[in-house]
Amino acid sequence: MEVEMSYGWIECVGIADRSAFDLTCHAKATGRELSAKEKLAEPIEEEVFTLSKKAAAMIGKDFKKDAKAVQKHLDSLAPTELAALCDTAKSAGSVDVSIDGASFTLTAAHVDGKLEMKKVHERTFVPNVVEPSFGIDRLLTAIYEHSFYIREGGDEAKAVLRLSPQVAPYKALIVPLDARVTAAYGAVLQRLRDTFAGLGVQYKIDESGASVGKRYARNDELGIPFGITVDFDTLDDKVPALYDTVTLRERDSMAQLRVPIGEVCEAIQKVCTGAETWTGLCALYPTQEQAKAGAGGSGPVDAVTYLRGHQVEKLLNAAVNDAVEQRPSDPIKFIAERLAALPPQ
Repeated sequence: MEVEMSYGWIECVGIADRSAFDLTCHAKATGRELSAKEKLAEPIEEEVFTLSKKAAAMIGKDFKKDAKAVQKHLDSLAPTELAALCDTAKSAGSVDVSIDGASFTLTAAHVDGKLEMKKVHERTFVPNVVEPSFGIDRLLTAIYEHSFYIREGGDEAKAVLRLSPQVAPYKALIVPLDARVTAAYGAVLQRLRDTFAGLGVQYKIDESGASVGKRYARNDELGIPFGITVDFDTLDDKVPALYDTVTLRERDSMAQLRVPIGEVCEAIQKVCTGAETWTGLCALYPTQEQAKAGAGGSGPVDAVTYLRGHQVEKLLNAAVNDAVEQRPSDPIKFIAERLAALPPQ
């Protein structure tokens, strides 16, 4: 496999089909049997050439120390080849064979035997080997080169490592808006940490005194695909539409959504496993601007924002899921009773 880089096409993975060569040579050199056996579902009949006991005795008598090599050579021949050798020896009186560079003369008595049908219950074969070779340094270099770019605009150009969420080592960055939030967001941070730990999602926390923009920028360089910002609205229960929600920022587009704390970790985990996309999240949650506008009273509150602010979507989905699992005779009544039993939101 080759990857195009600034140096041209570079081989990153080599895949060698070794067939049965390595195991055959090893078996030959060590004298160990390295074949595999596979039991057949139904026995089959095969044509075999069986040497007579007399022929085996003659081979041992005439070739002495070389008898084993001659016998092994004859055993390695296909039935048709052995039958042809027998016919040649009978018609010509003898036949010469070459074994490991040495020449041996076989008479008709040495290859006396017959073709016959034999019932076979298992298949014997030497396994083939495929040998892949991965160059980890080249793969990483290719990933870095294809992922790194400079984002223009603003006061200065910023470096970005555009690692896909599936391969990025850290999936999320947790950022308090400033030092005042850092002092008060302990409970929110613990909720996020516990949820990420339960989902097996790696994350980083940046509580440094740098501006939130600079913290975003330096973590963009690390390839972290998502940023979670906890701000004053997250902690302010006087604004129901924004309370207990956080800003979810996507690294490449820099777009920001307003997502409930109870859903943001799972949303990130779904994108990182391919179960969801950022586009899909954009259809589910309001942007930061939409959420702020709805909460500020400057205009009619967006319907989705309003419903999410009261957890209607989450509670309704839970009731519907329970109905699907329990299969009541009247699902509408079941869902209505579940919702009616909930405490006021």
